[in-house]
Amino acid sequence: MLPEFWPEKMMVSLLGRLHHRNLVNLVGYCAEKGQHMLIYVYMSKGSLSSHLYNEKHDLLSWSLRVQIALDVARGLEYLHDGAVPSVVHRDIKPSNILLDQSMGARVADFGLSREDMINRNASNIQGTFGYLDPEYISSRSYTKKSDVYSFGVLLFELIAGRNPQQGLLEHVELVRSLSPSLLFYV
Repeated sequence: MLPEFWPEKMMVSLLGRLHHRNLVNLVGYCAEKGQHMLIYVYMSKGSLSSHLYNEKHDLLSWSLRVQIALDVARGLEYLHDGAVPSVVHRDIKPSNILLDQSMGARVADFGLSREDMINRNASNIQGTFGYLDPEYISSRSYTKKSDVYSFGVLLFELIAGRNPQQGLLEHVELVRSLSPSLLFYV
């Protein structure tokens, strides 16, 4: 399904011109009876997230983790420097990295992506906490650097095997429980 906030022609236009071996490519678009769907290449091995956090999958070898990181980096490099105009993904995370039959990684889910020529300022924060660039959170202005930050978080996950969101809610609850006079120091 198409994201509600994206005019469908813009989404199809953007995805239709992005072609790279490390991106999940759009195969088609269907609009019927008020339903709008994008059709992508089938990625038989599922998401990187499922391989990192699902015990049903074998542990990823270090060489495979490095290859996945390189594949994602190449996909981002294409979005930032190869696509015209360049594209900022805005939601790089393991569930948006899909794996093909040979475990090649491809960047997917362009629902929050924006072309560089489109207004960079967002009125509300969009993306996934734990992967969001702190500068974007404070300024509401996103750049290619925001994707690079998210990629760094993804690298942390590949190396540590730990979700950056683990413990996030506990930290928020701790801050909420502090006396208002102590919040000045947090």
